Amino acid sequence: MELLSLISVINLNYKIAFHGGKIYSELVRRGLGIELNDCLIAATGLSVGITEIVTRNINHFERIDGIYTRHRHKLRFFSVVERNYSGT
Repeated sequence: MELLSLISVINLNYKIAFHGGKIYSELVRRGLGIELNDCLIAATGLSVGITEIVTRNINHFERIDGIYTRHRHKLRFFSVVERNYSGT
């Protein structure tokens, strides 16, 4: 199965952008600011019921209420995909 066949595209809309802005402003207010793009990623996931994100940037996403993180190296799937696409 091709990796891209497992991916769904979620368009950024006003509701997601607004929620991302709320996440961003709340984190800044608490002195825990992160990049706006990370807030938009989290808001996009939350908008469709995704609460777990696979990332190398665990430190940022752990600050967002309702988001749980996993490092990609802890998932067997990603090591297999990386091996297959790197040709090793």
